[in-house]
Amino acid sequence: MLKDYALCQCIKEVSNDDSIKNDISFSILTELADYHQKAMHGIDSLTEKVVLNFEPAQVADYNGKKPYLLRCINYYKSKQLDSLIRTFDLKYH
Repeated sequence: MLKDYALCQCIKEVSNDDSIKNDISFSILTELADYHQKAMHGIDSLTEKVVLNFEPAQVADYNGKKPYLLRCINYYKSKQLDSLIRTFDLKYH
């Protein structure tokens, strides 16, 4: 559940859409994950840092635009996120 929450949080961070920012999925995932609030804040913090470091696409055809959703998917699959979640599993779950 924390991985799903992290993906949703990433999409929320990169979105300017109010329907995403106000989506109740975040509350639902928080309840279902049943982790200590510190774990959720840790995911939020890591996600914010990761999003700030998203690089533009290297292909010239994309004019330096950032592939936000692709980067969020990569974050979701990352060893960095997995490692943080394992830490929270030991500490808070």
